Amino acid sequence: MHNLRVVKYGDHLHVDCHVTLPWYFPLEDAHDEVDLIGKLIKEQLGEKIEFFIHADPCVRPLSCGICPMQNCKERKAEFVKRIVWDMKNVLPDRKHRV
Repeated sequence: MHNLRVVKYGDHLHVDCHVTLPWYFPLEDAHDEVDLIGKLIKEQLGEKIEFFIHADPCVRPLSCGICPMQNCKERKAEFVKRIVWDMKNVLPDRKHRV
């Protein structure tokens, strides 16, 4: 996740972000992943959050080092480390890499 923005409207929050998904996902699969994230957010945080997610394709081989997908058929580099999410790395408008 990157390019996270949160705007408060009264007692509601509008959240906008980008999520990196495998470049080879068909549009329907990417849409399903985005829906699952939105559902998880609503289950955990309630209905007063409006969540918009923009899906970005991964960038090979730069994204491979942080991608935990074990069965990726297109991996071009070894997995190096899992990202620890914090405000420093979810706010910038740039994709993650090792």
